[in-house]
Amino acid sequence: MFAVSGGDPTQFWAQGRMKGFEEGIKAAIPDAQFVTGAANGLNTSYEPGKAYDVYRSFLTANPNVQFIENVDIGAEHADRAIKSLGMQGKVFTIAGTPRRGNWPRSRKGTQVAQLDQRWPDQAGFGRCRLRGLPEAGRDSAGTRRRSRPC
Repeated sequence: MFAVSGGDPTQFWAQGRMKGFEEGIKAAIPDAQFVTGAANGLNTSYEPGKAYDVYRSFLTANPNVQFIENVDIGAEHADRAIKSLGMQGKVFTIAGTPRRGNWPRSRKGTQVAQLDQRWPDQAGFGRCRLRGLPEAGRDSAGTRRRSRPC
């Protein structure tokens, strides 16, 4: 039993992440069920207290959920709600945005993964891959170079 969530699940990037997660899980586990999916993702807000309350209420109303994907910054609040309800080892999370607040939860057995969004590489903000422009790294003299903007 799965669920997807985010601070604003209507955003195009949130929709893409939720849809990709749902499709990937269903391809690997054909009988997987989603309480919330891309069409009705759980809206947790970006406010820590509100997100925590939303997750606590959601998990109380849906005790059979085993896995929650958060597509942005809220997984740490899902983890706190799981712990407060005594659901460790029964409900797990994946964080959509690497944050200092998310990573310690993985060591406590609640969060099983973080997505590496490679944000600079999205929407053309990453290294240029145009022919003739240098890649990031070091030149022949050992001097650190930066990629040129596209």
